[in-house]
Amino acid sequence: MSVCELALGDSEFNRLELVENGFAADRTGVLPIFIDYEGLKSKRVESGPMAPYRGSFKVLFVGRAVPNKCLEDLLRAFYYYNRCVNSDSHLFLVGPSWVDRYDAQLRWLLDSFGLWANVHFTGRVSDHDLASCYRDADVFLSMSEHEGFAVPLVESMAFDLPVAAYSSTAIPYTLEGAGLTFDSKEFPMIGELLEAVRTDGRLRESVLAAQRNRLEHFSGGSVRGDLKEALRLVTGGLP
Repeated sequence: MSVCELALGDSEFNRLELVENGFAADRTGVLPIFIDYEGLKSKRVESGPMAPYRGSFKVLFVGRAVPNKCLEDLLRAFYYYNRCVNSDSHLFLVGPSWVDRYDAQLRWLLDSFGLWANVHFTGRVSDHDLASCYRDADVFLSMSEHEGFAVPLVESMAFDLPVAAYSSTAIPYTLEGAGLTFDSKEFPMIGELLEAVRTDGRLRESVLAAQRNRLEHFSGGSVRGDLKEALRLVTGGLP
């Protein structure tokens, strides 16, 4: 009978799932996804998807258009913000379509809200355009209800983009106290939170300072250190 000597999850959330499924806790560890955010930051483009709206407040989400990402809740939160707080605002949903029926539901909701001029589905974009979105956006908003790691959170932190996110699954582990998280989907509250990010300079700088500190955990050197530490579990502490 074979024995698993080491099982690694890319987040504490996934490591705990390994333990729940029978892996010995002392033979599990966390090895974050290595993200070449410096390479992404090096991408330069004269104008990206947000270029025509640079004077407006821009909310960004990056990810596939699939139900677990809860894009419908992004639309609901943005509807409150745009209609009740700041009409000079735009929501950008960056990522490929995946499920035709889900796409149709999102477009029906967008039509019912009358937000076609303020919500932008970009589809899949190049790395250059993705970098420009992170660079030009004012806040990253996630309403996802299932993430194993959430790479766009790390990319947002790398671009000094404030993060606001629903605290589900791996998200609180990836942020580890950085960003702004919330435990309930009260859309007026979320809309007011976006406005606080826009208008409260001290809050914004506090959020960014915490994100910069957290980003260090995902640097190449830090991830290599995590891998070495994990391997010590199966090498008996040998260097």
